Parts: sequence; structure tokens; C-alpha cells
Amino acid sequence: MTEGKQIILLITSVHPWDDPRIFFKEALSLRKKYAVEIHAPADFQIKEEKGIRIVGLPRYQRRYLRVLNWVRLFFRAWKSPACYIHFHDSELIPIAMILKFFTGKKVIYDIHENLPAGIMTKSWIPPLMRKTLARVMDWVEKKAVCYFNGILLAEFSYVERFRTLPANMETVVNYPPKNFGIGVSESPLLLRQNLCQMKDNHQQVKFIYAGVISKSRGIEEIIKRFALVQKQGFNFHLYLVGPWVSPELRREMEEMIHNLNLTKQVTITGRISFQEVGCLYRQNDVGLALLHPEENYLTYLATKIFEYMAVGIPVLASNFPLWKLLIIGHQCGLTANPTDIDEISKKIVLLIKNRCLRCRLGANGWKVFNSHYNWDTQEKKLWEFYKRLEEL
Repeated sequence: MTEGKQIILLITSVHPWDDPRIFFKEALSLRKKYAVEIHAPADFQIKEEKGIRIVGLPRYQRRYLRVLNWVRLFFRAWKSPACYIHFHDSELIPIAMILKFFTGKKVIYDIHENLPAGIMTKSWIPPLMRKTLARVMDWVEKKAVCYFNGILLAEFSYVERFRTLPANMETVVNYPPKNFGIGVSESPLLLRQNLCQMKDNHQQVKFIYAGVISKSRGIEEIIKRFALVQKQGFNFHLYLVGPWVSPELRREMEEMIHNLNLTKQVTITGRISFQEVGCLYRQNDVGLALLHPEENYLTYLATKIFEYMAVGIPVLASNFPLWKLLIIGHQCGLTANPTDIDEISKKIVLLIKNRCLRCRLGANGWKVFNSHYNWDTQEKKLWEFYKRLEEL
């Protein structure tokens, strides 16, 4: 740890230590002004990465075993000389409350999702319990945030839930860091113009979806859409990147890919690192974000949209009103009904056939990312938030 600096302890029982928001955005930004330590699930006990001390927790496949990590995090935070406890999971609210009242440390709750809306989409929660549990957790969360020293919101849409509460609140959105796009080109605009001038020669067009893979995020429709495109004789490749919600779903979708004769056209990578995702994006032509119109998705802007913009590739996304406002407004992609397989197939074909359209949309996205939708704008807000905490 850097001597003389106040210590911030970032803790999570759910997210991996190299979670993009926790490590690559918040921790690296806070490290510039504070000493930072992360305690999170990892396959190691302790290491230092980019000047940040990382202490691992066991990874548990069964959710109920995560309570063991709650206990570990509680005692580590209790004994730590850290001035700030910055936690990232609603399941840690009970231990965060105890730490707040009995240690004198300043406690920050980093809210990654709309908790009640998220509960309604959890397949592992019995359907008959979801509504009641969502209401209970909504009440618990709103009561708790009033006692913490501050809350950070990952989306502007979350503000409405807490607007009337006496909470020290700041919105720090998950925009990608500017260096996420490094390697695209010194000038992605010039790169896209050069690509546009090249002859097509029926070159393979590469599509990518990155993020948690589930049916509610459109995986089944994505596969079926590309099966229709294949029947029309188009040359494409699809990359599916990220963790699956269950091994059963992965097996089901792999069987579907095989039955639809898409095995050679689809690559499944599983979860890869944040840096590897950026490299893979740069090898693709179009980014996909075709989530279902569920409450938890309708009101937030998927981080992957901004990541596609950061590397200068166009996005093909669901036609949610908020998403259309961003994508059509900045002319950085196309939108369509995520449950209409025929409509999406037509948009895919349009993007395959029209290289100049892809180049223009991708360049527009990169320009607005570089000027506004990047982590630099949020880093300043994060620093200001912590500066306010110092004065409390």
C-alpha cells in the first residue's frame, strides 16, 4: 500500500476480482489518489496488480455457500485499517450495516442493478416467490441506503428509485475507458473510410455478442436469426462471449447450433478477460445487444453498446425507446424488435451487404464515445464523490 494515503477497501462476494467496473474502472481511478485493496472471488490468495492489492475469496458454485464469504469479508473489513468500505452486492447489506455502526468506517454501496427488477428475472428464484421477494428487497435496500455514507449508481435510470431518500448519491456510469479502443487506429475514422473504399470480394462479416448469455438476453433468437441468414448464402461468423447462466443452457444452445448446421459459423469463448474482450471486439464488424423487453433491461443502457462504440463498430440492438434514442440519435447502429426473428434477420443481411453503412455507423459511434461516453467523464465524478466523503 502507498504510505500516507487513505485506504479504500473494495469488497464483493459476487463479482470476480477483475470485474470491469470494480477493477478496470473504479479501482484504477481511485488508485491515483488513494491506496486501494480489493477482496473478491479469485483463484489465488493474494497478489498485486497495477499497484492494487487483491485478496482472493473462494469461488463457490452453490449460491448458499457464499454466506461463508460474507463472514470472511466482514472480519477482513472489521480488522482492516481502511477508512472506506466500498461494497458492490445487495447481499452484503447486513454486514455493511454492522460495519457502519460499529467501526466508524465510511461505507459506500455501489449499486450495479435495479434490485427488484433483477429479482423478477432470476430463473433460480421460484416464480411464485419473485414478486414478494422483490418488494421486500426493495424496502430493505431503500431503508439501508439512508444509513450509508454514500451510494454510487451505475445507471441514470436508478436515480428515480432513490430520489426522495436522504442519501448522498452519485451516478457513475459504466462507460468504457478511453484506452479500451486503443489498437483500433490512431484515427478510427480514417480506418473506416479506408475499409469503405476497399472492394468487398464477399469478405466474411463478423458479429459479436458479449455479456452474460441467457434466454432473456436473446441467445435463442440470435442463433435462429443467423440460421435464417445462413440459408440465404451469406458469409458470416458469430462470436458468443461471456459466462452462461447455467451449464444446461449452454448444452441446449450448443445442440441447437449443431442441429441448425451453424457449428462452423459460431464460436463460443466463455468468459474472457476485459482486455481480451477489447481485442476480440476489434476483430469484429458488428456488435449485438438484442435483449428481451424485460423491466430490468428497458430502463438501462447496456454497457456493451458503449464498448462497441469504443472500438468503432456499429451496434444492432433492441428497439427499446431509451436505446433507440441513443443509437438512432447518434446514428451509430440499427435497432429492431428483439423477438421478431424475421426483422432482425433482415437487419443482419443489410449490415452484411453494406460495408459503407457499417463503416459510417461505426465511425459515428466512435466519435461520440470519444467526446462523451467514456470513463474519463465518470472518473472525475468518482473523485468528487470521495472528496465529499472526506469532508463528512
